[in-house]
Amino acid sequence: ADANINRSFRLLNRFRNMHAIFVASCLLVTVAAAALAAPVDVNMHGWSPVLTEVASSLPAVSVRFELKQRNLDILEERFWSVSDPDSPAFGQHMSVEEIGQLIGASQEQLDAVISWIQDGATATEATVLSVSTHATRDYVTALMAPSHVERAFGVHLAPFRHERSRFLIARSVQAAVMPPALAGIVERLSGVSNFPVVGRRFNAGGAVSGFPGENIVPSTIQKVYGINGQGKAQGNGVACAEFEEAYAYISDVHAFQKMYSLPAAEVKVVGPNNPIEGYLGECTLDLEYVQPTCPGVTVWMFSVSSPGFDLMAWALNVTATADAPKVHSISWGSPESDFEADDTFRMNNEFKKLALAGNSILVASGDDGTGHSGFFTCGHFQPQWPASSPYITAVGGTYLESGTESVWDGSGGGFSNRFAAPAFQQSAIKAYLSGGADLPDASYYNATGRGIPDVSALSTNFQTLTQNMTGSATGTSAATPVWAGVIALINDVRMANGKQPLGYLNTMLYSLDKSAFTDIVAGDNRSKPCSKGFPAAAGWDAASGRGTPKYGTLLQQLQSV
Repeated sequence: ADANINRSFRLLNRFRNMHAIFVASCLLVTVAAAALAAPVDVNMHGWSPVLTEVASSLPAVSVRFELKQRNLDILEERFWSVSDPDSPAFGQHMSVEEIGQLIGASQEQLDAVISWIQDGATATEATVLSVSTHATRDYVTALMAPSHVERAFGVHLAPFRHERSRFLIARSVQAAVMPPALAGIVERLSGVSNFPVVGRRFNAGGAVSGFPGENIVPSTIQKVYGINGQGKAQGNGVACAEFEEAYAYISDVHAFQKMYSLPAAEVKVVGPNNPIEGYLGECTLDLEYVQPTCPGVTVWMFSVSSPGFDLMAWALNVTATADAPKVHSISWGSPESDFEADDTFRMNNEFKKLALAGNSILVASGDDGTGHSGFFTCGHFQPQWPASSPYITAVGGTYLESGTESVWDGSGGGFSNRFAAPAFQQSAIKAYLSGGADLPDASYYNATGRGIPDVSALSTNFQTLTQNMTGSATGTSAATPVWAGVIALINDVRMANGKQPLGYLNTMLYSLDKSAFTDIVAGDNRSKPCSKGFPAAAGWDAASGRGTPKYGTLLQQLQSV
């Protein structure tokens, strides 16, 4: 009997424990449901509600008011005219203020947005922490208390985290209601109900590398590409863009310069740089390997403090920096399909504005070859954004073996599913697709899309230095700063001779004689589980672009335009 009683008590306690777990689970589900109250109207891009946070712990919200831009047809026309070597307007870049006069809002419209923001503040608490406008007059940014955002836009905010990010963000899963007073001025809002895409750093590796090719150090790059100059022009520079708390010890960069007998170059930092808490691999690689191809040129780091891969914030930071360099390397991206179409179209306008101001933007083409939409099967090829933008220069990857470069199979390449091939690229694409190469089946890609990459460079087994420890890094994020350095060194020669920086590159790169490049003709960029990738071939191809740089010939041809 006692045994039966004890068994009954054990069963009763087990039931109570299960009931408690069930009730707790229901409470958690209820909290999650409250965080996601009402239908989900937005793409959350992998962000999840945080059940352990309370409303009082929500961070302040940075709301970006993206104003309607004017004269976009003229912006497009001027972009191409200043970028075309055959145009009388080639190199006639505009100031940031002139660009603002072309596309920006009127002072009355700016004042209306600022007044609306400030009129909503309460007298008893600081609900609007700061308001700022941008030099091109098409953005207003306000840092607001969560309670103010909820009242202003008719939303409920909740805390969210992403598995690939340390940021805690406050967002609503219901679309923000555009206030009637702003409807004719503001085109979009950012920071309320749009969840940022968390980008991917395009490098991999560690102390030991399993990637093909020889180890790469600065002298290797200089020898292979014939780098024999040194930066001298006043005001010249080259910059690397960093996101998602990618930081570096600047002392490591100086130690790297000393280790490999590179001229000491200044490193300027715009934005946060807290290497004790951040991720060191990407930024360290960028800052160390942008130098070998432009010795002596000042190196900049533009670090974005906002969560996710916020390209817009980066672009606004660059144009807001009066003496910013004219060459920029971006080693980040994500599949084109991850981004809302409207976001990419708006960002293309920013790329045009940067080019109009004389900037050259180089972007890593990605580390997954053709990419693929399927999980266990290939699906459809997936090009990377922003490499797929027609308004930047996409850089693919090669590896070096016995003095010969071949396509690295991770080199991002293919054709955009969103943007058409620009006119200057169409003949190169046609020649490749009809040239007899062993191509993947046409059903996998968009043959009329913008082709990537445009050029390529070494990308495997780069030897880095971090806190007195050497490591190995691989990816198109290694190739991109190499090309950025090449362009910065050519700009240096041009500026010393009284010429403008090159600005947008592709119209020139596709018109140059083939002697300016080493044509990569071996290898392909097959992405598992796909059966085929794009093979290298004579001329432009969708794995290595036009090829890798021959500095002497490239300089000769580009300093004459």
